[in-house]
Amino acid sequence: MPPRFTLLLGAWRDRDQARKQIARLERRGFKGLQAADGPSSMQTTRIRLRGLDAAATAQVNALQADFPQQKLQACAVEPAS
Repeated sequence: MPPRFTLLLGAWRDRDQARKQIARLERRGFKGLQAADGPSSMQTTRIRLRGLDAAATAQVNALQADFPQQKLQACAVEPAS
């Protein structure tokens, strides 16, 4: 079964740079990463991560250092329904 969900982490002009980023992320424990060809017409991508524990939050904050042009922003906490 092909993957149903995709998480786009960035766009690179050079495939080798994309592969280097994948290698850095794999060294941090991320698995199954791929570089795919395709036009990027998106100007903004927002990803909301809910229910992160302290370790996951630290990992996201550390990951952000690899994307210095990108902005990491906390979301307001939503009330439980």
